[in-house]
Amino acid sequence: MAFYGAYVNKIDIKLYELVKEIFIKSKRRYGILRIKAELKYDYGVIVSRKRIAKIMKYYNLKAKIKRKFVNTTDSKHDNEIAPNVLNRDFYASNPDEKYVGDITYIQTT
Repeated sequence: MAFYGAYVNKIDIKLYELVKEIFIKSKRRYGILRIKAELKYDYGVIVSRKRIAKIMKYYNLKAKIKRKFVNTTDSKHDNEIAPNVLNRDFYASNPDEKYVGDITYIQTT
């Protein structure tokens, strides 16, 4: 029985190497289903989803989840709009005369 266990470990290590290669090649985006499909079509290896899931969990391979973009701007409001005081004249003769700011969406994750 010791031989069988060693044989299974060798297969698991080879399978792990294939799963890791696909996972890294996909920039850590592929999950179980995509890895299974790639194993089947590119390498001819047929493996269950559960086995791939166990390998990914054991080696801590977690796919990045794409977040949905949520538009938070409400342009159709009845609130008062601030007047354009500078009128794109950003030159200031003295320090601390004019301050400007910009609100830009920057993805943080």
